[in-house]
Amino acid sequence: MMNELSDRFGVKFEFEMSAPNEHQSVESQVATIENWTAKKYDAILVSSAGDFDAMNAVYQKAMDAGTAIFMFNMPAEMWDEKELKAVSVISYNNQYQAGYIVGKYAAEKLQGKGKILLVWGLPGHWSTSRKNGFLEAIKPYPDMKIVGEQRGDYVRDKGMQAAENLLQANPDVDLIYGENEEMAQGATQAVEARGLKLWDGKEGIITIGADGLKSGYESIRKGKLTATVNVGPVDMGREFIKSVFMYEVLGYTVDKIINVPTTVVDKENVDIAAAYTDWALSTERK
Repeated sequence: MMNELSDRFGVKFEFEMSAPNEHQSVESQVATIENWTAKKYDAILVSSAGDFDAMNAVYQKAMDAGTAIFMFNMPAEMWDEKELKAVSVISYNNQYQAGYIVGKYAAEKLQGKGKILLVWGLPGHWSTSRKNGFLEAIKPYPDMKIVGEQRGDYVRDKGMQAAENLLQANPDVDLIYGENEEMAQGATQAVEARGLKLWDGKEGIITIGADGLKSGYESIRKGKLTATVNVGPVDMGREFIKSVFMYEVLGYTVDKIINVPTTVVDKENVDIAAAYTDWALSTERK
């Protein structure tokens, strides 16, 4: 997207990325924002695990200094839009387009009945919102029972360990929902490690996550991971650059909440989903 705008309008982008020194370290996130604000960056895109009120104060300070704050990958439905200090949240509806559509998919594949295990990430916005959506989706199906849940902290090895622990007590489950793709991949490995059968379209244990990563698509193609929710990571990036261009270069207003499309990806549509991602990522940055 940056290349396209550069080619068409001569806008030159200087782009930098940074991650916290520890997973979800709020202090490190704040330090990065303050550093980039001091460097006079025009805009910063933030995915934060921090407290809304505390981060709002950080965003306001940056905005006052002339750096526009945009957010991404955040469950915007949890916050009061009028109080949000960022220019825009570019994301997807965490409740009804992530956990919710996993629940709908599970109900369809299990025909409204079955035993379910949940592997969740760190406590906070994402896990709360996705769980609420999942529970809402399966509410009409009293024969769909959650028989165990454990934290996997968003990483594959802990997701695998959590799934192994849960499977030890409940080996006859029908579905494992790993809240993100890494934990779902770990759960898939745990199923195989116990010699249990993965879903083949008719029987076995369904494993499903959320992200829409190329590694997840490859796992689906290999018949390992059953499905994942593509939450639009590619489209979040493209939408951010377009919004910054509109806001910073053209002086336009942009929507406070911009939700990108999402979908469940399984063996039926994995090839087209992977092709779209490959196309969007095919252009090298200049």
